[in-house]
This record gives sequence, C-alpha cells and structure tokens, in this order.
Amino acid sequence: MKSIKELADELGYSKTYISQTIKSNGLQSSLRKIGNRFAIDEELEMSLKQILSVGSQTEERKQFANKTQIENDDLFAFFKDQLKEKDKQLSKKDEQIFELNERLRETIIMLNDSRKELSQTKQNLVEFESQKNKKWWKFWS
Repeated sequence: MKSIKELADELGYSKTYISQTIKSNGLQSSLRKIGNRFAIDEELEMSLKQILSVGSQTEERKQFANKTQIENDDLFAFFKDQLKEKDKQLSKKDEQIFELNERLRETIIMLNDSRKELSQTKQNLVEFESQKNKKWWKFWS
C-alpha cells in the first residue's frame, strides 16, 4: 500500500491532483486510512493509473488537435494568399484579353477598309481597261 504522496511522486503528479482525481472519479470509498494518512491499495492504484493514462492520452489528443489546427490555419492562410495572387493574375489576363480584342476590332476595321479600297481599285482598273479598249474615234459612245 502507498500513500497519496508516494503515488503522486511515482507518477509525476502533485498530491493535490491525485486527491482531486480520486474525488472527481468517486473513488474516496476505496481509500484506507492508516493513522493520519490515506493509503491506496493496488486495485485503486491500478484504477488511478488507468484514469491518469486516459487523461494524459486526452491531453496528448488535445495537443495534437491544437497542432493540427495550427497547421490547418497556416495552410488555409497559404491557400488564401495563393487565391489572392491568382485573382490578381486573372485580372491582369482580363485586361490583356480586352486590349487584344480592341486590337482585333481595329484590325478587322482596317481589313474591311482595305477590302473596300481594293474593290474600288479593281473597279477603277476595270473602267480604265474598258476606256483603254475604246477606239479614239468612238469617243461618243
């Protein structure tokens, strides 16, 4: 049999923490009083070790969850920054597309003007050829 203090020292907890764990888990009835101190039998010791083990596992899970949350927050911030950068790039591409469409419109207008000029030149050439083929004495026709 061990005292609460001896068990606390062995497990690396304070005497108060062990006492609170016994109380919070309703294990006070398992304590034996020897003189002016409470003694812990082997069965209660095993129960306490199991409870404290579960508690430390819970603490480890909490620490792991906190670490995971921090990593997730960092990852989220990274992706958020990446999205902002992609939005800027898309905006720049939109501007470039708009400029290229304007140039394309101008080119189409110039091409249409050139076609009209070519058509006019062709018509003038046809008229010139028809004038050239006329004999000088047939100028009245």
